[in-house]
Amino acid sequence: MKKLLSLSFVFLCTALFAENYTFLALGDLHYDGEKYHTSPTLKQHQKQERKRNLAMWESGKSDQLLTAASQVIANDTKFVVQLGDFTQGDCDTEAQQEAMFKDGFARVKRHFPDHKLLAVKGNHDVRLLKHKGFSNAPAEKAFLPLIARELNRERVAGNYAVKQSQDLFIFFDSFVNSKNAINFVEKTLQENSSCRYVFFFTHLPVLPCSTGNPAWTVPARDKLIELLAQRNAIILCAHTHIPGCIALKTPHGSLTQLTVCSMGNQWNPQAKPAVKIKDFAAFSKRIPAERMKQKNVKKFIRKIQNYPAEYYELYTNHSGFAVIKVSDQAVIAEIHADNSRQPWIKKLLQNRSGK
Repeated sequence: MKKLLSLSFVFLCTALFAENYTFLALGDLHYDGEKYHTSPTLKQHQKQERKRNLAMWESGKSDQLLTAASQVIANDTKFVVQLGDFTQGDCDTEAQQEAMFKDGFARVKRHFPDHKLLAVKGNHDVRLLKHKGFSNAPAEKAFLPLIARELNRERVAGNYAVKQSQDLFIFFDSFVNSKNAINFVEKTLQENSSCRYVFFFTHLPVLPCSTGNPAWTVPARDKLIELLAQRNAIILCAHTHIPGCIALKTPHGSLTQLTVCSMGNQWNPQAKPAVKIKDFAAFSKRIPAERMKQKNVKKFIRKIQNYPAEYYELYTNHSGFAVIKVSDQAVIAEIHADNSRQPWIKKLLQNRSGK
């Protein structure tokens, strides 16, 4: 009986005293190489993107960025998450795209051999030259099994969840059936109602943070905002290639969104990173007039304008990564620019201490 009581006490203490830990967040990587492409028929933007990617990966700049990220990993770092566009896509065949996933994953994993490497799908991860320019099949066959292996699971779908300590991590797939995706989020939140923090990983931003396209087609976005705000969720995303951090209060609860950029060709180590846009009013003024004429954009921007912002910041166009520090008191993001081993800015993503 005494032994049973002792074990119960240990379990109780584990529940009461949540673990402090960190994790690493990477943005778009766009892994690429000539061998994955054979078609000479490309649109101009595809040619420009491919030139950019090859400059990143063939010069070793992306590896230097990943090396810097690996060198800030601490003893309490639990995993590494990549926020979509792991690959460039634009392959002629599904077999080429599958090879791109396998080779790219192996190359990034070499930098983090002792940590789980997890990811969400980005729009480039499902972009092929054939299949009307879009196919989930290569990711389903070659990418998701790699993530499943990291988690020691038999398989994972595009939408999956992970628990760490008392916290919930939801990995969201913006490129599958929207009803299924939102049902997965709602069900997962219901089944984990007592979690300390909820982290939501998505490639496409949920809150507007790109003046060129402020209303990305995130599946069931209004419902998603409501569900996540009810749990004061922390959103980590990518896609825009512009780092930024936003904290809003909605009628349903608070939301914080961190956008991470890891594009290796955009380094400017001599220029100090800075806050480029300092509030939502400045952001909305920079949205092109033709965009604001679009019904969905205008409606969405007006809705966000009604939400009080604790801060709304978009930064200068630097590559980098983020270290997320999780404790029972707060969640803090340390944002690194270029291949710096020292963070240039720290943002409070959530505060539980009341201070």
